Amino acid sequence: MSDRDRVTELLLKNVKCFLCLEPFEDPRLLDCCHSFCLDCLEAYIETFEDTHIECPLCEKKTERPERVKDLKKNIYIDFATVQFGIHCSICGEREFAKSHCIECNQDFCRSCIRSHGGITTTREHHLVDFDKQRKPGRVLRDIYCKVHPEEKMVYYCVECNQLICKHCNLTVHKNHASKHASEVASKLRNKLKMKSEHREHKNYITWLAERREMFSKEIEQNRKGEKRTIKKVSDMADQLIAIVEEIKNILIKRTSDITKKRIQPLKQKMEVFEKYILSFAELLLHSRNLYQKADDIEIVNTCDHLTRSLESSKQQKDYTQFKLSHTYEYPMFKPGKATADQLLPFFGDVLVGDGLDDETNIKVYDFYTEKSTTILSMIPLEDERIWVIDGEGDMKLYDSSGRVHKQVSVGIQADDIISTQQNIIISGNASKIVKVFDRDIKEVASINTELCCRGVAVDQNDNSIYVCLTEKNAFFDHDSTHSNKIVRIMPTGAKYEIPNVQIYAGNPTVEYPARVVIKNDGLVAVSDWKRNCLTILNKVGYVERQYFSAGNGDKKDKICPRGICTDKNGNLYLADYMNSRILKMPDSNNELNEVLTTNDGINKPWSIAIGPDGLLWIGSKDGKISVHYFKQPEHAFYK
Repeated sequence: MSDRDRVTELLLKNVKCFLCLEPFEDPRLLDCCHSFCLDCLEAYIETFEDTHIECPLCEKKTERPERVKDLKKNIYIDFATVQFGIHCSICGEREFAKSHCIECNQDFCRSCIRSHGGITTTREHHLVDFDKQRKPGRVLRDIYCKVHPEEKMVYYCVECNQLICKHCNLTVHKNHASKHASEVASKLRNKLKMKSEHREHKNYITWLAERREMFSKEIEQNRKGEKRTIKKVSDMADQLIAIVEEIKNILIKRTSDITKKRIQPLKQKMEVFEKYILSFAELLLHSRNLYQKADDIEIVNTCDHLTRSLESSKQQKDYTQFKLSHTYEYPMFKPGKATADQLLPFFGDVLVGDGLDDETNIKVYDFYTEKSTTILSMIPLEDERIWVIDGEGDMKLYDSSGRVHKQVSVGIQADDIISTQQNIIISGNASKIVKVFDRDIKEVASINTELCCRGVAVDQNDNSIYVCLTEKNAFFDHDSTHSNKIVRIMPTGAKYEIPNVQIYAGNPTVEYPARVVIKNDGLVAVSDWKRNCLTILNKVGYVERQYFSAGNGDKKDKICPRGICTDKNGNLYLADYMNSRILKMPDSNNELNEVLTTNDGINKPWSIAIGPDGLLWIGSKDGKISVHYFKQPEHAFYK
């Protein structure tokens, strides 16, 4: 069993009522398929005055019942705890029990179970039959037609998507396609099994558990930072104990106050993740229980609704809850200058800092993608997951452990990918098309191009798209007769329905433009893969600067540019493939210098991206993604 499967099983075993955080007692199901103890729901429902109640886990609404007991009972969640007797509860020791009724909690012989099924109030109870070894089978239940109360609903109307009885099948639904429920249930059971055992679902709940653990570690790091800072404060106080005892106490209190203030939102986020985990784990467990134990009728009645709940539960509303601070900010002691007049500045102060001392950057983590193919392009998300386009051309959503949460085929030979606040834009290389998607990866527009489209960029000021067009889809097939260029596509409406294509720059200004990015100052930076050159163009397409080599100090090496990106401060980052390094051009000057090399684990970088939190993501030729945090010296300390 893999680590992912072990974590999933452990989480499913620990599913409990979210309201009391205890094992379920008489669990009841809401419309969203989440369960809660009967007593807990009775107390919870009193907090609502309208006709609906909100699920405490997912906030979806359920019509308020007259009695909480009227809500459907989740008989599967604690099925393993059901006690089965040996003899019939009615006949006593004269007859061996053949079935057990969940609702009545009684065992019945064959004769008594027939009588039990003939009573209107008990005929729709859930029954469990025993085999010869006294092992329980699936839960069986008959559902009777409301129109024809004496008829069981054993058919499924395909057109109406509902269970029907044989009379309804011959009358109201006679012109509709229908199937026997058992035939439909077999397919739906397999569908539910595939959903509940799907690796993406297991990856997702494992990732949620990991994020919760990371928040716990952040709390611990803050605690450690608190201890280290208190020690520094104490050490300084020991030197001037006679005159600064009072200052020491003030600063220690300030340190603790800062830590408490920082820990509180982390605790709240942990509670949110506990809620997410319980929400998703319970749906998975309910899915598993259904496909293992539910009868055909229950499968048909519940499957589609439950699978929709599984999918919708993954759509988090507030992605800021997923963002980590990476433990780089906690109370720090900033030493002051010793002056007789101002004791506090002399003693020092407690502020919030990144805690990296003299290090310029650190690697946060790295992982390999599934196929270990070239990472062509990436979009980091706020929750530290990342959309990746690899050598296979599909979009895959990875977490920081390299697990796939979602895979989407975009229908083109995807090459480059960028995002705006509303859209995700993907270039199709040899497909000669640029596709525009919304944030849910639903296509909203497409723009056909005359040539292969490689790199794409968006000018946030006017939403125009810059596209690198090349006659060949691979730079090594380029020759001097080709007319490669960069075009600017002006939007008509929000969805680029009637694109206005304007030539922005062409040969010889750019020979093989493969990647492009718009800087904060409006200049356009182009990664030219044929000339091995970084070209900076002005707003009308003329060359401002060109870089064929880069390095620190007097040592300059020829560059082999690949991916390119900018951060919110205007700094430009470039992946130098052959030299296995990352180059940076600060917004404050035009120097192109090394910031990451092989000493930092960089090997054949191909793509590069900046996340919303400022983390630098680097994709390599061999499918490895590494994530780096850069210390900002001017912001090392702040109040």
